[in-house]
Amino acid sequence: MVLTIYNKALFNLIETTQILFGPCKRKGSEYARVNRMVKDGAINSITDRGRFYVTRKTLEDFMGSEVALKKALQNLDNVVELYPDS
Repeated sequence: MVLTIYNKALFNLIETTQILFGPCKRKGSEYARVNRMVKDGAINSITDRGRFYVTRKTLEDFMGSEVALKKALQNLDNVVELYPDS
């Protein structure tokens, strides 16, 4: 099975920022905002050795529905390449 943005269970903070705020700079003010929200507990997350991951369920709750999350993922996939080859 090929892992794509559509079938992931956990999203790192950069992906979470891009899902919630749309295309943005990788380490811009939106990223800092999400980072603060995660560290303050406003966004539920899982921590692994200092790295934070947000679950699909948490993002669905923020977006309001699974359909809204899928639409955000589709828009993100069309605009931003998360991991460029270069």
